[in-house]
Amino acid sequence: MVTVYRFRVWDVQTDKWMYSVSKSTAKSIDALGGEIVEGSAEEASEDEIDSEGRHIMRAEPPYA
Repeated sequence: MVTVYRFRVWDVQTDKWMYSVSKSTAKSIDALGGEIVEGSAEEASEDEIDSEGRHIMRAEPPYA
């Protein structure tokens, strides 16, 4: 299992924080110069993480 987080990065063009929609690993967030959003941790399996450290979100139907 891998821990993934929501994160924010500073947008110099808008002079505002931009928040991620998806989650990434701490290493990936650090490489982007981002900051982890506290309380957003989630465990994901290794096969749900791409080569860039991003959590791959798969859409699933609400009913089986």
